[in-house]
Amino acid sequence: MRKIKLIYILLLLMSSFSSCTKDELLNSSDVLKEVIVKDDSNKLRNNVEIQLKEPAAVQIEYWKSGSEGEALTTPFTEDGLNPVVKLILLEPDTVYDFRLTIKKEATLFHSQVFSFHTRSLPDNLSPFENQLPGSTFRFKGYISIATKPENSYLYMINDQGKIVWYQSADNKTIVNSTFDPVHNTFQCILGQNPNEQFGGDEILVIDLYGNIIFKRTYDELKNPDVHHDFRRLPNGDLITINRYKKAFDLSSKGGGTNEIVNGDGLTVMDLNGNIKWEWNCFSAINPLDYSFIMDEPQGGHLSPRQDLLHANSVSLDTDGNYLMTFNRINQLWKINSTTGEVIYKLGVDGDVDMPQEGYTSGIHSSHIDLDGEIMVIDNGKANQQTRALSFVVDEKAKTAVLKKDIKFPTELFTMNQGSAYMMDSQHILLGSTMSKTMAITDMSGNPVWQYQTDEKFFRAYYIDKIDLTKSPN
Repeated sequence: MRKIKLIYILLLLMSSFSSCTKDELLNSSDVLKEVIVKDDSNKLRNNVEIQLKEPAAVQIEYWKSGSEGEALTTPFTEDGLNPVVKLILLEPDTVYDFRLTIKKEATLFHSQVFSFHTRSLPDNLSPFENQLPGSTFRFKGYISIATKPENSYLYMINDQGKIVWYQSADNKTIVNSTFDPVHNTFQCILGQNPNEQFGGDEILVIDLYGNIIFKRTYDELKNPDVHHDFRRLPNGDLITINRYKKAFDLSSKGGGTNEIVNGDGLTVMDLNGNIKWEWNCFSAINPLDYSFIMDEPQGGHLSPRQDLLHANSVSLDTDGNYLMTFNRINQLWKINSTTGEVIYKLGVDGDVDMPQEGYTSGIHSSHIDLDGEIMVIDNGKANQQTRALSFVVDEKAKTAVLKKDIKFPTELFTMNQGSAYMMDSQHILLGSTMSKTMAITDMSGNPVWQYQTDEKFFRAYYIDKIDLTKSPN
């Protein structure tokens, strides 16, 4: 194993705590014995192994050589003689510098600067190809996707299209992933559920260091048929979209007297898997109210009885209630997170008065954008043009105003799936699933940054800042 060994480092250290004055000098040999940088099994992670003469806590600042102003900072370890600090979000084939801060009681010791060289990426990772080589657009932070082949990976890339973080799904397909910036975790639906075409056989929460925070197989869940969305809530709980099945008498529509109809539900659970709240669509609708209920499957899609509404996203509104999109009926519902009451139905044949130009033809990825508006992606199946739309809804008056209508180029059309999120007040990140492309556009839909990969992905997320000093869980 390649390693860089730094033994018996002799340097002068300065304290920033009251036990030592600003100008008092301390020798590192009093606390620091040895520093070793070792390779992790993940090629964009390195482990710094530290040996101390007395128990203390250690923090590391690290940066690309020559870019100290962009340093990342780890949290302090627990007090110990042999702390190990994992460094992440590293570019491949790059020299990094780092400095230790050792906290012993009320004293901080700051070490000299050390260096190490990161490794090359594994050969089997996806490429990210620049589609606008003349672009000078730059941004801070990262863009994350999860590719969808049988051997999937989670990725984070920077504005140069360089992979700075990846995580294997261990030969499983990532059906969908989300990132939670509050807890710095990814939530993933993995594999293939034998009972659910759009779902996985496992749900998983991992942190940025690859540690598993939560894992359940579908047969360990009360509501096992999780599909399309799995998120972490600000309080740390988890929310899933799941299939909900119920028998109905459809004889008045030409069906049977005891036919199973597959609808959708929501389940909220804690990290121990304890269910805290449940909801299902049949508390708000009756399948008999849909004229298409007895239609047969078309174009490779399931029949309405097999997949009545096709829920595909859930998110929080500003008041803590849920926003949920339904692709078959092109509606967004707001659902009371306590009572389960459907507050409104926005969209085609909904109960909110809205302009028809705000109707969608394929709807995904509901969320509250940076302007506080409800944003969705309109796939644009009817006219082959994908859009980002945002709305302001007056719940009492049951009216909606279309605030943003951003049309993307035809080459970025995505018939299914996809996402659109504001990066800042002037730019949108489009995840075009079918073209395998991540594009940053201006507010008129013109691309200013665009990368394509070799595999489809459900959504593309912008992660503007990661604070590594907070608790990873």
